[in-house]
Amino acid sequence: IRDLVRSRGLGDVYKRQTLDSAANAVNVSGNWEVAASGAFISTGRVTFNAGSGTVIIEPGGTDGNHDFHHVVFDDSAGTALFRLAGDVVANGDFTVTNGMVDTTASNYGITAGGNYTQAAGAQVKANASVITVTGDFSADGSADDADPVAYPASVVSAYYNNAAIDMAGTASTVSYTHLT
Repeated sequence: IRDLVRSRGLGDVYKRQTLDSAANAVNVSGNWEVAASGAFISTGRVTFNAGSGTVIIEPGGTDGNHDFHHVVFDDSAGTALFRLAGDVVANGDFTVTNGMVDTTASNYGITAGGNYTQAAGAQVKANASVITVTGDFSADGSADDADPVAYPASVVSAYYNNAAIDMAGTASTVSYTHLT
């Protein structure tokens, strides 16, 4: 596995070849980078659980070799900023439990083949990105702008203001609470 996964720092995952995690859960406390020539294959859940700092999520492509099955962002009530460096596709659920996910000024897209959930206390800075959801969309923005010390105004100035939400499913429900 040493040739398949290289650590560039504590908790970082960098894949140059193919890593098949099957249905196993994968916990990542650092950056995630899949090279365009690499592949990550999984029917399990990937949880990003850094407690602080900026974590870069670089999927490496938008084909099936670079998708997540279920993906969770959970910094355990810390101050982690999960910054996307490419479109993120979850064939299952996309969940933000704690922390902030930022699609950046590049407006990287988010696709949830299942449900999209932003829990109370979590933050999503969607900028002008397209968020495509096949299942249910549920977002609680009660934490947006709530902690200007941890997340300065320059980071949290626009959440869903310019984003496009594409409800691709036929039985999808949409729930907004406290969004700006």
